Amino acid sequence: MASHNHEDAVTERRLKPIYDNLDNGNYKVAMQSADKLLKKHRDLHCAKVLKALALLRLYRVQECETLAMTVVALKPTDEPTLQALSICFREMNKVELIVEIFSNAVKTQPSEEYYTHLFMALVRLEDFKRQQQTAMSLYKLVPKNAFYFWGVISAVMQALNSDNSLGQKMLLPLAERMVEKMIKEEKLEGESEVNLYLMILDLLGKHEKALEVVEGTLGKSLLKSQIPSRDERTAELFFKMQKWDKAYQAFREMLIKSPDNWLYYTRYLTSGFKLRENGWKPPDTGSEENATSHEDCNNTNKEESQTTDYDLPEMAAFISERIANEEEKVREKTGKALRGPYLAQLELLLRLSTQGKLEEGPQAGSIEDVLVRYFGLFADKTCCFSDLTPYLYMVPELERRSCLQRMEELVELKVNDGAMVYATSVKQLQRHLTSLKISRFYGFHDALSSEEKGNLASELIKRYKEGLSFGKGLLDTDLQYSDEYLLMAVHLLVDVWHDTEDESVLWRCLILLKIGHKHSQSSHHIKLLLMRFYCMAGVFTTVPSLYDGLDIKHMQQDTLGYNALKYAKSLGQLSSAGQFYNSTLRFFISGRREVTEYMIASYRFGTYEKIPEFLNFSTKIKHSLHFAHTAIEKKLLDILKESEKEGKSFTEFVRNMEIDPSQGTAEWDKVTDQRDLNIMVSWNPPHRQMSADDKAVSLRQETSWVKLRDYLLRLLAVSIDLQPSTHALTESQNNREKNVVDNKGDNYNAKESGKSLLQNFEDLLQACSKDQETRQKFPIQGPPTPLTIEYLDGNLGTVMALSFHLVQESYKINEAVADESSQTIQDSFCKHCEKLKNTLQESLKRSRRGLVREDGEKRILDREVLTELTLLTETSVYLVYLLGIACRSLSGLKNKISKRNKKKKNTPKPLPECIGTFQSMVEDIGQIIAGLQTAIRELESDAKSLDKNQLTLTYSRDQSEEFAEGESELWATVSESYQESLKELSELLQSKQELLPNL
Repeated sequence: MASHNHEDAVTERRLKPIYDNLDNGNYKVAMQSADKLLKKHRDLHCAKVLKALALLRLYRVQECETLAMTVVALKPTDEPTLQALSICFREMNKVELIVEIFSNAVKTQPSEEYYTHLFMALVRLEDFKRQQQTAMSLYKLVPKNAFYFWGVISAVMQALNSDNSLGQKMLLPLAERMVEKMIKEEKLEGESEVNLYLMILDLLGKHEKALEVVEGTLGKSLLKSQIPSRDERTAELFFKMQKWDKAYQAFREMLIKSPDNWLYYTRYLTSGFKLRENGWKPPDTGSEENATSHEDCNNTNKEESQTTDYDLPEMAAFISERIANEEEKVREKTGKALRGPYLAQLELLLRLSTQGKLEEGPQAGSIEDVLVRYFGLFADKTCCFSDLTPYLYMVPELERRSCLQRMEELVELKVNDGAMVYATSVKQLQRHLTSLKISRFYGFHDALSSEEKGNLASELIKRYKEGLSFGKGLLDTDLQYSDEYLLMAVHLLVDVWHDTEDESVLWRCLILLKIGHKHSQSSHHIKLLLMRFYCMAGVFTTVPSLYDGLDIKHMQQDTLGYNALKYAKSLGQLSSAGQFYNSTLRFFISGRREVTEYMIASYRFGTYEKIPEFLNFSTKIKHSLHFAHTAIEKKLLDILKESEKEGKSFTEFVRNMEIDPSQGTAEWDKVTDQRDLNIMVSWNPPHRQMSADDKAVSLRQETSWVKLRDYLLRLLAVSIDLQPSTHALTESQNNREKNVVDNKGDNYNAKESGKSLLQNFEDLLQACSKDQETRQKFPIQGPPTPLTIEYLDGNLGTVMALSFHLVQESYKINEAVADESSQTIQDSFCKHCEKLKNTLQESLKRSRRGLVREDGEKRILDREVLTELTLLTETSVYLVYLLGIACRSLSGLKNKISKRNKKKKNTPKPLPECIGTFQSMVEDIGQIIAGLQTAIRELESDAKSLDKNQLTLTYSRDQSEEFAEGESELWATVSESYQESLKELSELLQSKQELLPNL
């Protein structure tokens, strides 16, 4: 043993320099150190693996994998080698190889440590069946409770991720029996194991059995401080079992102790109404059961709990008692009133209203009185409006004006002799804002004329500026108290913009939001709206800094990223788009890894109930629509910018991306929509808010657009397989191409795959053009509409479809050179050439216009032209790549004919007409793209020479010094952003345009 430990110490000392260099990022030095060590000790496996790791971090992936697999083939069992291999394969994202090495290790040298590593590798692989088998093998080797319950939770995870009948009939009962075996043997050791048992019973719907556990000896292990508490678990089980009387009583008693818990109120009211529906009556007072129940209630609170109250008067009285307690606290100045009891009274009235029985609720008070009372108590809190939103519509339309007037009287902020009266305190300001929100929610702002909306907006802007005086001492991270005045003023101006289509209102909104952002740099509502307005104006340079200023973390990349994703590339700023895509993809890639580590930690520490939650979260981000969209756009952007650059041909570049045309980027039937479509504040009436139907339409729009982009990406990938090899490949290139083809599967056929993809692409284009939902737009606070409309209107989908037809037909012509039927294909090819040229020409004509357009007597900025030109530029670049592929196929045909003509002594066979037609089309397309380049340069010149005084930007209502300064800064930003976008497009097009003469 001593000798063995000495040997390990010597090996560790030899390897230490390599580890140190790897940790410090000196990967070349680490590789050199490993080579020196291997010259003296050829069989030191760990040194080989560390060298492989250094190669991996030097991006020499192929060499790394080859070296690592030579070590794997030797089936090592020493811990340093296995750990180094684990790190290497984890960084290569090949978890299955970690499973392989530890599977070999436990067969040769079974130990607790190696079995644990194997189990955790299976967790990363989400192989729950083998997890269970490994856990039970580990338990047999080392009989610890933790290992046994790893097997139990693995069975549960199998059930949750398998067919429902299989889980309910076999896997969950198996997990239940496994736990009960430990209970019989009295081996349960802690609350985590009891919680797991309760989770299994809940999944099986065995609530009565779960209740016995909670109320029994095992339930004592559940800590009272734990959330949910033992009492709450009991009440929830009564609720699930539909024992409404017991649930009602349990939640009633908990409300006495916790009068502000909203969950308890909703459960209490639901139980009470269920009792009413079922016509429930309390048991006879003489019965033993009732006597026992009555005694228990008295022990809890003799004054509060006489019998289970089951009818409306008793429910209303109970809630009124809670309110009375709050009012007494306020009178005696022993604390602030809690909102829960007052909201419970509103919820009671809402449920009666839903059932059409509001007249039965006089005990709770009239809805108007209750709303006004709540307003009087809590209107100075920012949450007041959102609290009242579900209940405001219960006031009849004819009574809403009087209800609002009663609330406004409590604000005490009236106009005095025609002069505006400003708030004298923050609380008064907040109360006024709450009344304004309710007024807008009731639709009173909608009833105003455009001029009246503009006047009200001007008044709110004055109140905003006056309210800034209350926030002079605030930190930069604090929000200004009057921010919502400005936001509501902008919302009113948006209404004016929609009513009048006056573009100057858009610019006024932008200037006001810039001013608001200057005074309140942490307001995410202002930032989000400012981002949206900038993007609508075609300005993207400021968006990344605003987006970063939101301090978006983790899951918010998925829920909020859509606010910038659409505009990142469509506004021509390709470099910024690339950075945005990279940061988003980092979250999705690292996020799944981090979630896996959290799952592993849950296994280690026994928090089993969290494991399904982590897996569900991991599944959501894996199938996120935003993830799929970002991944596709990043690849398309890389192909757009990096192909045919620095010696990287389009063919080689796309092949290195290892895109499988036979498989979609996402599993469309599993796609999840994580977008938070309610993040932007809105006080509009319900009919102008984003409805559930609107959200469903938005999801369908997004999915259709992402599918179109996915088809485009896969068609680009399959096109490179439809060309003859025109140059000798090195051995490494041959191996790489062979690996790419192998990764596409044995059944991959480029010809058939391309045909199917093109058909799907054209079908989807046609479906989108016919579907009215494609053009449906949403409120400014809702999601932006995808680029499908611009894509269809510019005929860009048609251009790409025709391009792919040319590639496929050129392949067929090349293959069918000796076939008489090839003439039909050639005729079709020639027709597509003519149609492609004409369609592209029409697209350019549509988008070739100045940056400033005339609108009656006004000269306004054309905000759509930049997006149109960006999409047209992208399409033109892809077209150039595809023409190159078609050209290589036709060159192959030309070479074949030339060789045959040399062998023939008689009249040589002429070249097919399609070659001349193709050459002519390429020349014409070169001229069209030159015209596009000219159009971009003209717009760039327009952007440099723009003068705001020539345009209708200034809004006459506000000529303050701050507004004028904001306007000047805005115009500089607009000019700079447009110039930068157009410069990037021009440089991109110039670099790709040079490829055409070579064709």
